[in-house]
Amino acid sequence: NYQPNPAKMDYRLRLALCCIIVVIILQLQVASANRDIELNSFQPLSEYDDSWVGWDTLRLKKKSRTELGLTGDVKIQQNLGNQQKVSLQIYKYNRESKRRGPIVFQTQEPFCELVESLQSTYASMVEASNLPKEFECPFPKNTYTYKDYVLDTDLLVKDVPNGDYLLVAVLKNGEKAVSGIEVDLTVKN
Repeated sequence: NYQPNPAKMDYRLRLALCCIIVVIILQLQVASANRDIELNSFQPLSEYDDSWVGWDTLRLKKKSRTELGLTGDVKIQQNLGNQQKVSLQIYKYNRESKRRGPIVFQTQEPFCELVESLQSTYASMVEASNLPKEFECPFPKNTYTYKDYVLDTDLLVKDVPNGDYLLVAVLKNGEKAVSGIEVDLTVKN
């Protein structure tokens, strides 16, 4: 007469569930590894003058399936400190009607705090530009030149659903918007 051992069954059940979870995780990694980002446009927002930031010749171009390259000059006209804030919004975007859809991400950080939180990114930007080697607050006004700085987008888009997005980054002095850029992108498999 067969008597099941509850301890062995519990172990087998946990092992089976663990195997299923591992297979699901591997499938998700394969699906996210094939992500692609298309850059449709990158432009300064026209409603602001160049009294804070002159975008000059700064261009963002696709380098490979998962990499974007930043090249050109940006002229910072004022020292930037924590009195200035960077506001970032990402919207779903309807390209046909050229209309913003619902907002999918939003944040606003004081300038220096934001840059300090991105130290590894800043360090790699220094290598491809004439940015100051050490970040200091306030950040000094100057014309900064980027030469083929590569932004790997794999981490940025791995959890993002397929679709069109509009990224709007705005520099604020206090609560007043003084400069900004708009990036139109498509994420797909």
